[in-house]
Amino acid sequence: MKKSLYISALALMLAGTSFTSCSDFLDADNKTTANKTADDYLRLHPDEVLYEAYSSVYDFAATVAINEEGTDLYIPVRGRAASEFDQYTLNASNADVYSYYKALYKTINNANGAIYYNAQKINSAAYDAEAKFLRNWCYYLLTQQFGAVPYTLDYYKDYTTSFPRTPIADIYASCISELEDVYNAVNDGNITLSTKEGAPSKLAFAALISKFYLAKAWDLSVNLEGENVAPVSGNEDFAAAAKWAAIASGNTDGSDPNALSLTFEDKWSPNNVHNAEYIWGVEYNKATGIAHSLQNDYGNYYGECTKTGLKNVGSLHAQSEKSLYIFAPNDLRYEGTYMTTIYNYDNVTGWPNSGYYAAYKNPSYPKICYRYFPYYVTEAEVESELNSNKSKYAYSTDEGNNAPKAYILDATNSIKFDFSEDGSFEKTPYTYSVLSTQVAGGICVKKFDDVENAERVTSNGDYRSIPVFHTSDMYLTAAEAYYMAGNTELAEKYINAVRARANAGDVSLTDMSAYAGTYRYSPAAGGFKAIDIILDERARECYAERTRWIDLRRTKQLVRYNVAYNKFLMPGITVKTLRPIPTNELSNNSGIGGDQNPGY
Repeated sequence: MKKSLYISALALMLAGTSFTSCSDFLDADNKTTANKTADDYLRLHPDEVLYEAYSSVYDFAATVAINEEGTDLYIPVRGRAASEFDQYTLNASNADVYSYYKALYKTINNANGAIYYNAQKINSAAYDAEAKFLRNWCYYLLTQQFGAVPYTLDYYKDYTTSFPRTPIADIYASCISELEDVYNAVNDGNITLSTKEGAPSKLAFAALISKFYLAKAWDLSVNLEGENVAPVSGNEDFAAAAKWAAIASGNTDGSDPNALSLTFEDKWSPNNVHNAEYIWGVEYNKATGIAHSLQNDYGNYYGECTKTGLKNVGSLHAQSEKSLYIFAPNDLRYEGTYMTTIYNYDNVTGWPNSGYYAAYKNPSYPKICYRYFPYYVTEAEVESELNSNKSKYAYSTDEGNNAPKAYILDATNSIKFDFSEDGSFEKTPYTYSVLSTQVAGGICVKKFDDVENAERVTSNGDYRSIPVFHTSDMYLTAAEAYYMAGNTELAEKYINAVRARANAGDVSLTDMSAYAGTYRYSPAAGGFKAIDIILDERARECYAERTRWIDLRRTKQLVRYNVAYNKFLMPGITVKTLRPIPTNELSNNSGIGGDQNPGY
């Protein structure tokens, strides 16, 4: 390649953030381009820049730390240190924050480039719509993490250094207007959206619109925080968020929700990713060689996977003590979220027919390595199961590295069961905080398991597409918005439609006594409120989906929940409800100057 195309984003991206493509058209002497310049070529092929916009999404789509840590649901275990996100000791030089911020603007500028080149020659309404969707999704993520940020619809090919922050109300208004214009044009037949895999559908636009309206309503209309938050009856933005979430979920008249037709297990099955509830997500394909690590990002450590044949989880984002209790008995989402039975491994059978992935490929495999029971299962019930299946737990040292164990996971009364050669067992009581210091002392999430590429278990190796918007998330978005708009009746219908699929029973948003005892609520959280029921339901339905920090920030519960549940929060440390604007941005962008977020 003799000449590369560099597309620079905002000033924050100036240090090594331009993208380079090695496609043939970038070679100035390539005869197939008739010696066109890159600009000449891209006017005829704006899809090339759109492709770069989609590709740049991989730089942030599976980011976990900034989206999950410092909340109530996840903890590091087995001696892994609490992060700056957990401890709220972030500063503006944090590399993870900068990488996330930079990656989002890279996609924005790529999307702006696609719009710019498309307008020069081709004028494809579909290209334009897709680029606008990506651009607005990135602005949504930026505003939820950083608040007011530099906002531009222009495409920058050159070094540019002056971008002031735009008031968040203006960003919300512009993004919503642009997305609604595209949706209405599609609805009126003036735009035909692409049907290729990964392109946003009309429902995806509705989903993103609902998220913007919900964020706008909370940020601009709710002044109280924590347990004092109450509905803002008649608020137009909350009502609009509810309407658009209902539309995105298929209820076009915004009335009662339909029953969810898939089981939760089927919805998250590795063989059924693009199912009826999948609205839009980030697409992965092994042929590209680009993978993520979400299947390995949530849970305990199970030993060296190349030797044990088990999952390569790294002791990060394991269950917190609160998350031990969020699933009540009979809630089918527990089994749909966590891998409760891990089969043993032998080198002859290999992956995936033994070891961790046998749960999908060979569930009749005769040996169990680890079995996990939730807090509500009694010792007597566990012992009955273990005694009825002694041959599955019988252990001989010549069978490999994995001595079978079973666990009841409870904050104060965890129990570990160790097995002998005949399948009999001994019990050892633990607290969860002690148990989680041990190998295999906790459960892992299975929602992102990529069974077809299980041989890549030692690396990122996960080519499973990542849902970003899906139907039950939209039901809960509608429930939250309807409740905050003062329509408790419809809010309950949407939240209970989600619970009905999970066999969890109905809840009331007005009778707190009906919810008492479903898990161990911390007195430090103060009074129990309807917003807690809504957030609990999001915790169950969307566990490990990288939404928790934004959910708590949006609903103004971040401080309250950290005080109540974050054991890593040190005395005297303030829980900051926005991330710092990165140092590199402050240094390179003269327009932003010293306009830093509070507390940094």
